[in-house]
Amino acid sequence: MSSRRKARELALKVLYQNDSMPHDGTEPLSTWKDTFKYLTDIMDIDKEEKKFAKELVEGTLKNIELIDPKISEFSKHWKISRISVVDRNIMRIACYEMLFSEKVPHAVSIDEAIELSKKYSATESKSFINGVLDGICKDLQKKSKIKN
Repeated sequence: MSSRRKARELALKVLYQNDSMPHDGTEPLSTWKDTFKYLTDIMDIDKEEKKFAKELVEGTLKNIELIDPKISEFSKHWKISRISVVDRNIMRIACYEMLFSEKVPHAVSIDEAIELSKKYSATESKSFINGVLDGICKDLQKKSKIKN
């Protein structure tokens, strides 16, 4: 498994845990940091993987108010709250990368999301995730005239 994929798996686990916990309206950052520390203590993860995973989690949470509407826009008739916790967090990570990270080509973000869905989601989720992320990617390309 590539180190980036391992980092994405860690980010998914942290975001999943964070999303599954009830929040009292306070910033969820302390919650995710505790989960992140626990998982990095028990997982075989190196410094670079840890750094990339932390960037994904922080970036996703920081920009969730921009990411979730984008996912909703392309998930046709599905509110973000109705999408499974695993699937929405897989898409959040990929969407964060496509919107805010110039280091990762859009196609790679989508492929990595599909790989995560094969491991952690229901069988039918793969095509749903692919469709939503492909729609976001095409929209971004159209708006920026960049081919990825």
